[in-house]
Amino acid sequence: MIKVDPSYDVVMTYSPIIEITGHIFECFDYYLFLRDYCKVGILFFCGLSKQQLKTAFESKYKVPFSDVEKDLI
Repeated sequence: MIKVDPSYDVVMTYSPIIEITGHIFECFDYYLFLRDYCKVGILFFCGLSKQQLKTAFESKYKVPFSDVEKDLI
């Protein structure tokens, strides 16, 4: 069981995955949009390392990964 910080208004989750797919970018897109309106977290279940997520994120977005990393659960 994972206890999630109750201050999050929305927590997006993603099923276990072991490779970078378009769905991960979709999660990042939603996160980047929603964070201007509410407190959003992203919960990626096991499969990808934080370094893999960072590499994927930085390949597409100009926003510093540290802005997103703080909301990875």
